[in-house]
Amino acid sequence: MLECFLPEDRDAGGGAPQALALLCISEMQFTAWRDAQPESTRAFVERSGFAPERGRVLLVPDAAGRPACLLAGAGTGLKDALATFWFAAGLADRLPAGDYRLADPLPTAQEFALGWAYGSYRFLQYRPQSSASRGARLLLPTGIARDYVEAATL
Repeated sequence: MLECFLPEDRDAGGGAPQALALLCISEMQFTAWRDAQPESTRAFVERSGFAPERGRVLLVPDAAGRPACLLAGAGTGLKDALATFWFAAGLADRLPAGDYRLADPLPTAQEFALGWAYGSYRFLQYRPQSSASRGARLLLPTGIARDYVEAATL
């Protein structure tokens, strides 16, 4: 089993902590998203200087200061399967340890999952067990076959 994905039996209703919403946002979507947010969120995003450039991320708190979502800049957008694959590979390697789920469905979710697995890969055969830390994990989007992703990344 790939350790970069949450176990299948872990879902929102199972009493387990929620996976943080991961919002892949393009330059075209950003202004509308920001303007639809509460004033406190808009102000936080503005003060942070976040721009949805490819590879930039921002952890957005809710009104109580707890993580509400994570914005991941997608630049001009995820235009095709290959762009989605490499975008996800970079995120899996860059995000802090934690559990994530896609906030919105992607037409190329299968490629996102494959890219996530690729970016999460670490060759640890000759390293001490203590050096293998758990990284970012993704809740597989609905409709993505875990068996396929695992077979494709062997």
